[in-house]
Amino acid sequence: AFSTSTGQMITSEPLQHSSEIRCIRTNQATSQSRARFGFVNSNGDLTVCRFVASNPRASPTIEANKLANFVDEFQWHSTHDLILARNEEKLTIWCCPSATFFTQELMPMLKIELRLLFDAAGINAFEGCHAFVTAKDEAMCVVPVSPFLIMVHEAIEVHRNWKVVLQICRAMNEQYLWAVCATCAIQASEIDAAQEAYAALSLVDRVMFLGKVKKLKSPASRNAMIAVLQGRVDEAEEILRQGGSIFRAIKMNISLGRWDKALAV
Repeated sequence: AFSTSTGQMITSEPLQHSSEIRCIRTNQATSQSRARFGFVNSNGDLTVCRFVASNPRASPTIEANKLANFVDEFQWHSTHDLILARNEEKLTIWCCPSATFFTQELMPMLKIELRLLFDAAGINAFEGCHAFVTAKDEAMCVVPVSPFLIMVHEAIEVHRNWKVVLQICRAMNEQYLWAVCATCAIQASEIDAAQEAYAALSLVDRVMFLGKVKKLKSPASRNAMIAVLQGRVDEAEEILRQGGSIFRAIKMNISLGRWDKALAV
């Protein structure tokens, strides 16, 4: 992988894939931490990738997660973390593809099937609140996308205004909006917003876990538990060890079924 701004190589090793790549797309992120790219292979599997820099002195690695099956083509949103995918004549929006790296349990709630009055044959662009699509009869069609979804992403990614995000979610009370709020709040370590979003989604275990995180007095323990929610278990263990919470690191590994790691600590 190469940087689009400098042309320099980002990763030391190329990403190897077992099947032929049919198409590849990148998002328009301005930072490496938010940069994402995806590809569809010959089997129609849509895979999303990100760069993971566990060591600042070393080159980042590429983490890849499968997002969907039977995809003919896809397009990233021009501004936000959204993907529009086409499966034959159907169009699907993934409201926050990055959730596949942090909150896998929310993925079914982040999927929207668009209602069409025509058979889609190709995706031309995905900008603002509209998807520009070519129909089977070669007509150019515009498909509307929920403006509230765009407003939530804008409030999170541009303004970082969680008060506005929660106001929109409460007013609309749509499952996919609460799911976007939850996964983005976890990524941003916004515990209060994440707890309310999980409560609205009736995920009681997550609500109780976040309640326990809020009660932790040690900053190291709190950061480690948030890292666990974000899927960064090894980093969480390292945070606890550096903070002197060895017993908590052992207990965390045991609760996650990582017995070898617990013994190693």
